[in-house]
Amino acid sequence: MEKNVNKNIRLKDIAEIAGISINSVSRALKGSPNISKETQERVREIAFNLGYIPNIHAQSLKQGSIKVIAIVYDDVKNPFYSMMLGVLQQQLFERNYEPMIFIDSRSYGHLSESTANKIAYYRLSGVLTFVAPTSRAAQILRNNNVPVILIGRDGKLTNTSSVYTKDTNGGKLAAEELLKLNGQEFLYLTTHGELQINSQRYNGFKNYLLNKNISTKKIHNITGNLEVNAMDELEKLLKTTKIDSIFCFSDLNAYEVIEKLNELNYKVPEDINVIGYDNLQDYIPYPIKVSSIDNNKGEMIEKSLDILFDQINNGIYEEAKNKKISVKYQSGNTTKDY
Repeated sequence: MEKNVNKNIRLKDIAEIAGISINSVSRALKGSPNISKETQERVREIAFNLGYIPNIHAQSLKQGSIKVIAIVYDDVKNPFYSMMLGVLQQQLFERNYEPMIFIDSRSYGHLSESTANKIAYYRLSGVLTFVAPTSRAAQILRNNNVPVILIGRDGKLTNTSSVYTKDTNGGKLAAEELLKLNGQEFLYLTTHGELQINSQRYNGFKNYLLNKNISTKKIHNITGNLEVNAMDELEKLLKTTKIDSIFCFSDLNAYEVIEKLNELNYKVPEDINVIGYDNLQDYIPYPIKVSSIDNNKGEMIEKSLDILFDQINNGIYEEAKNKKISVKYQSGNTTKDY
């Protein structure tokens, strides 16, 4: 039988060929145990040959939502998101849910009102987002009864349930390790100055050093953005200051820093110790194992999914649930203690 790709195939058409009722066709396509395996296979074969495609939107109108979870982030090149997506995808499949990816690149660092409207329109079951929803986006999703979990960032500002790391403690741990290595001149570097977690990591780093009687003149900060190239600023700083200890907002920033230091003929860690954040090498093989603050990604995802599916199954909480994940220092070969 030739596949018909032009006609709008209905369950009725499959039922007529299979010689069974429309309800039986529907149950067969869903894999109902009340329909024999032989009948299920025959119905699926007929549906395939006819070119039948289920109307998911129509199903969502009947059921209220479809078993699809929106996953939102803002930078397709960021390996942290790719790594987390791989773990999330597998765990969603185990729960019989599908992921749908939204890349909100036009609203850097936020889940925008536009994306929230799309998610609500598609009647998706829930949202796992790595970027904080704007106040209007959060309200749109609440109005449409779509539960949202913010991963890796504090959602209190928009009353959004969230699972995030103790970023202040992460900065403190990095400062503690660099000080153990006899650091004298310290630098915090980021390309994400607009993020709240950036401030938390920097404050934890700076305050620990200040409490250890390190002068503010010895604690430097480079904040890159679309207008300011952090690597150019690093090169300028190194011309006037003998930096020996660098803590980066992320492992990705750390790799950029190491590349720049190599270009300027500095050796890591012989001349300068470098610590990142995220411990990406646990999941992605890199030629350089960066010393890093590990944010326990498995626990973060597990708790995020627990909150999400609790809300899907039992209704959205009026008050957001927020969980903090502990962090730890993971030694690599970009610090002298390796």
